[in-house]
Amino acid sequence: MVVAEQLRRAAPGGIGTYVRGLVQGLAALGTAGPELRLWASRPPARGRDPVAALGPVITSPLPGPVLVRAWDRGLAAYREEADVLHATSLAVPPRRGAPLTVMVHD
Repeated sequence: MVVAEQLRRAAPGGIGTYVRGLVQGLAALGTAGPELRLWASRPPARGRDPVAALGPVITSPLPGPVLVRAWDRGLAAYREEADVLHATSLAVPPRRGAPLTVMVHD
C-alpha cells in the first residue's frame, strides 16, 4: 500500500511527482509487479481525483489536513491488509502490523 496523500494537495510538488512515477513504474511491471493499492484522504467533492486516476484507492473519511494531524497523534491507522505500507513523505500513518517504509526526500 502506498500513501498517496500528497496528490490531494493543491500543489503536490516533488513528492507528488515521485508518487506518480512510483505508481506508474510499478504498474508497468504488469503481473510481475506487486498488487498495488493507494491510501489517501477523502476525495475532492468536485473535479478530477488525481489519486483515483492511478489505481485502486482506499480512502479515509477525513479530509487531508485532519488525516495528517491524526497520524501525528498515532490515530487513523489503515484498516486494510497490506504486506508493506510505504509512506511517501514524512506524513507517516501509524503502523498496524505490516512493515513500514518511509521515503525521505532531500
